[in-house]
Amino acid sequence: MSAGCDTIILMKARRRRLIVSRVEYGTPKAGRCSVCHELFEVELGSSEPLSAANERLLALFAQHVCGAESSLAALRPAAEENEKRE
Repeated sequence: MSAGCDTIILMKARRRRLIVSRVEYGTPKAGRCSVCHELFEVELGSSEPLSAANERLLALFAQHVCGAESSLAALRPAAEENEKRE
């Protein structure tokens, strides 16, 4: 058994959702994860159908991994930068 104090952080699990933040020509162009707030953007190509851009945005979101570490980092970015400076 260790003599030190261990800290346990419990977070309520939230369901990830893509929140669309920018739309062009009726097609989502950018969105954010509802848990870690990571930004996903796709370019609309002139030669491809608009549905392809929508599918790429959904694929980017589905592939990303967000966990407790990324959620906590999003909540305290200033504190982490201060630690790096020291």
